[in-house]
Amino acid sequence: MERGTALGRGLSSRWLEECVAANRGPIDRDAVASLIRPGELERQVRLHLPSAPSWLVARGCYREAYEAVRTIALDRAVAIQAEHESAVVAAKVKLLNDADFVCRRSLWCEAPGRSPLRLRFGDVDPEVGRRYQMRLHYLRAVRDDTAFHFGLFLEDAQWPMAYIAVSACDRQYMVGGLPVEGYGIDDIVVLTRMHGLPGLPANGMSLLTKHVVRALRQRSGARVMLTAYNPLLGFCVAVFRASGFSEFATAPVAYGYDARGEYVTRRMARSVRFSDLKTPPNVLMARGLDDVSMSAFGTPKFLGRIPDRDYWAAVPQASGTPADFRA
Repeated sequence: MERGTALGRGLSSRWLEECVAANRGPIDRDAVASLIRPGELERQVRLHLPSAPSWLVARGCYREAYEAVRTIALDRAVAIQAEHESAVVAAKVKLLNDADFVCRRSLWCEAPGRSPLRLRFGDVDPEVGRRYQMRLHYLRAVRDDTAFHFGLFLEDAQWPMAYIAVSACDRQYMVGGLPVEGYGIDDIVVLTRMHGLPGLPANGMSLLTKHVVRALRQRSGARVMLTAYNPLLGFCVAVFRASGFSEFATAPVAYGYDARGEYVTRRMARSVRFSDLKTPPNVLMARGLDDVSMSAFGTPKFLGRIPDRDYWAAVPQASGTPADFRA
């Protein structure tokens, strides 16, 4: 692993932020016209902007760049919105009735002037979990290696209002990037998917994450849980930090797109076109699961950097680097 950026620096994309800002009006208008949440559309726009022709970005043709990805971003956002409508019913989120509920450690959901609602933490039916991954999560891709599907439920709800998937670690570069020695790949699990339904009360995802950590201590035998967040997508990292995760390294991100222009995850990538635009790296985070590991992972002043060669060496189904697939 190489020494990387100072913590908090170099983790954004100027061209993408300028492009999103220049298209704020069109994105909001398209979302309203399509009866979807602007945030959902913006996330799909961010995910697909790296597929725009690089010359548009180089010339600052940001409106044209948005038009290049508008159709596929809208299609995906509309599909996710439709799935959310049925999921909200199955999760009984409408019981919250838009009140200012807050999830408490005691597994109660409370709001001023409202009767408290009981919560429960537990396993999610794998078929439901795969549906969250394929139809509700912004990546719209199933991780077939998911070992645990966890959820935070309103009492008697069939589906969770917050969902987390966990897999075994199968990327050696993640192990090599750890700032603490003495851990092998079998000591590690990876939080691969996280999704909260619209209307999820405050603290819901943090509460779920804390219960996931407790369950993994008891059931997985793992010592460390890793995850990653993507600065390009505009996510807030606060929920991870509040749950005890700390940044330790950056890793490359492969933005691959199929013939239709739809984003394809690296695990599914075969005959795809990879973006050649400059994008920020993913940030890898770690959280100890046992007492020794919990004290071992502090927040470093500098993030390590996973080299490109290590990242691409971990992709057996892709026969090379992004340059081999570019149009």
